[in-house]
Amino acid sequence: MLEQFDDETINRLLKEHPPEVLTEEEKAARRLEWERIKAEKLQKSISLKTTKLWKATVPERYWHTSLPKLQPSEKSHMALDKQQKIIDIMNAAPAAGYCFLSPSGWSKSTFMYALYRDALNRNAWDIAENGMLRLWKLHPVVFLDAKELMDRIQAWKIGDADPPVVTAGKIARLKREFDIKTCLFIDEFEKVKKSEFRMAEMYDIINAMYKHSGQLCIAGNLTKEDLDDKNQYLEGTFRRIEDLTTPHFWEFRGK
Repeated sequence: MLEQFDDETINRLLKEHPPEVLTEEEKAARRLEWERIKAEKLQKSISLKTTKLWKATVPERYWHTSLPKLQPSEKSHMALDKQQKIIDIMNAAPAAGYCFLSPSGWSKSTFMYALYRDALNRNAWDIAENGMLRLWKLHPVVFLDAKELMDRIQAWKIGDADPPVVTAGKIARLKREFDIKTCLFIDEFEKVKKSEFRMAEMYDIINAMYKHSGQLCIAGNLTKEDLDDKNQYLEGTFRRIEDLTTPHFWEFRGK
């Protein structure tokens, strides 16, 4: 049963607990505090979502990797001073394109993951909070192995799967409709079963990145000559990769 208050009771309660009267300065301070709390909650939510994506994409052994904290490693086949030079370049230009070509053990994956994490941080709001991008399943930052990307595209084209997270059409739509450049990281570029279909699909993606000035970073256990081989990659693929990643198109051999 609801308690009934007569006028006398209400007046007594108002006298005992008068409504708070704030000055304009106090109101402004309250609003600033509310905005601060709101911004902190939003930032925490964004951080949790991007961290979840980072850990879902990157092997656990690389979870600690970040560009600002990256240091040369004795485990790499690359000389320590050369590693430091590359780290310095990446820190100075984290949004640039990069191509790392070398045998295994030359820090390619470490470099790629550090750049990928920086891209996640730069695009964190769009990744975590942009409802329009979620609605249309558009992804500003994508990291995939080349074989996995081609397998997903082939399954989609024959009707066995939904569209992959990145396609030539999605790259174009992100730029044209939202003015967002795609950041695309493709590792193990050599591990693609070659076929006319797959070469054409890879070319279409690289060409979309070229047309819309995206950030392309690739790595692979291959040489510049392999990448320019028309039997492995469609004509024009190499030139576009070189254009998107120069002056950071590097092939590592020897110390």
